[in-house]
Amino acid sequence: MLSEWRSCAIDFSLPCSQQSTIAGEPLGGTALTETDAWLLVEYAGAWDAVSPEAALPERTQAWLRGVREQNPRLRLLLIRRERRSDSVCCFVARTPAPGAASSARGVFRFEARAHEDLAALDVDAVLDRGETAAEAQGGTRVAALYIVCA
Repeated sequence: MLSEWRSCAIDFSLPCSQQSTIAGEPLGGTALTETDAWLLVEYAGAWDAVSPEAALPERTQAWLRGVREQNPRLRLLLIRRERRSDSVCCFVARTPAPGAASSARGVFRFEARAHEDLAALDVDAVLDRGETAAEAQGGTRVAALYIVCA
């Protein structure tokens, strides 16, 4: 499927759901079952569906490579807010299997001045120790986070 996607012309003016339909991707039930950690990074520009991190600054890309190497079950998503902000928002979430320690479960929000500043965030610590590690790095627990691909 990946090679098919790369051969499609991507029109970034279209919502991602329409791009997926054009590419012949299924829209329902596409969440990865082997994923239990999430890193959501805010980005205002357009990004490539195959390697979204390529849109980010090189220092941020290098940080993301390290985070992903340490956490093979982590899924990176770029997100966009409707309203603009002077800061960059980032979420780290752990969605472990039922029965896992509740302290490891949660969604934590972080703010940075720029994408390059995200490299100071110790994602491993947040995924391992949850709220304690998030608060030590200026993060806050989020009660609920709803993400919609429009």
